[in-house]
Amino acid sequence: MNDRSGKIFVLKLILITATAAWMAFIFSMSARSAESSSAMSIRLAEGIFDILIPDFGELGEDKRSEYIEAAQFPVRKGAHFMEFAVLGALLFWDVSLFTGAGGRRAFLLAVLLALAYAASDEFHQLFEAERSGKLTDILIDVMGACAGAFFCRMLRDRRR
Repeated sequence: MNDRSGKIFVLKLILITATAAWMAFIFSMSARSAESSSAMSIRLAEGIFDILIPDFGELGEDKRSEYIEAAQFPVRKGAHFMEFAVLGALLFWDVSLFTGAGGRRAFLLAVLLALAYAASDEFHQLFEAERSGKLTDILIDVMGACAGAFFCRMLRDRRR
């Protein structure tokens, strides 16, 4: 094995490990109970409001609860989008490196793989307590994967 092929092997190993670890992370998030998932969303919303609203901690409990309740939906769906944006980016590089596919083909394959994983993730949630699989979540996941893969495609095209 020459020096270049050794570096490519190591890069492939790192990339596939990162992708598998990210998929495991997504799986672990889906395995959380509805109560745990909700608590995490509340903490994230509070953190966002602490940054965006200087006196958020000094607001009354009712007003703070109102803000946090309003943020639940966008925080949850934003998390879906971001999880799969990262996965789409990783899958784009996996497909590019392992198959030699470029541009549009690598993008499409990455998105299709992410779609399959999103569907399996939502199916998995059907078996978790107080959770449900939703077609809308699959669509949000795929939009995130498209964004991540598109970003990587633009980076790759720009370098050429």
